[in-house]
Amino acid sequence: MNEKYVTNGNNIVGFFPDLGSRAGYQDIGDSLLQTGNKVIEKIYRDAAVAMGYGDQPRKMLITPETLPEGKMERQGFIGASFLTHNLALAARFYAEAQQQNQHIQFIAYGGESFGMINAAVASGALSIGDGVKNANFFTPYILLASESYDDPFSQAIIDYYPSTFKEQALVSELYYVIALRGREKELNEALTSLKGKMKSTAPTLWPMR
Repeated sequence: MNEKYVTNGNNIVGFFPDLGSRAGYQDIGDSLLQTGNKVIEKIYRDAAVAMGYGDQPRKMLITPETLPEGKMERQGFIGASFLTHNLALAARFYAEAQQQNQHIQFIAYGGESFGMINAAVASGALSIGDGVKNANFFTPYILLASESYDDPFSQAIIDYYPSTFKEQALVSELYYVIALRGREKELNEALTSLKGKMKSTAPTLWPMR
């Protein structure tokens, strides 16, 4: 690593959370939008335009009035709003540092799963609008692989699936991959025991050599 990045404490890495952290974002209100920070206002405004709301930045706040009624459309909106708030939070953090004469510099951005979309926008690889569109698409695209909905929003998402996939039956339940380490004899005994207890889906063991 370049030596200046090691010795300068004002060079930091920005890391954005996954949607699994969204519980911590409940009831966040409009405090960021009301700070008067022009960068934050632009983030919310660009996000609203990308979502088709026009110049209505407040539409990106999660409130009972802004939440769409359809399940998939709601999931998409939550993702888009989550991304928007995180970008605004990063802008607020930077502004606060500047006010305290802390001249910080983000040398890299990263994120956990969904957070990588945030990282791509923050680094300039994606525009705010494109990032919001990706965020709106992210969760519904995953969920619709195992759930069927015929509303216009869901159908628009399904159109992006490969034709070969759309011809297959939907996965009726969630599947999990669990890694177990141990002697092969004991693992086979555990597998036999599980097969007797799991009625709908028998587990399969792939030994690692």
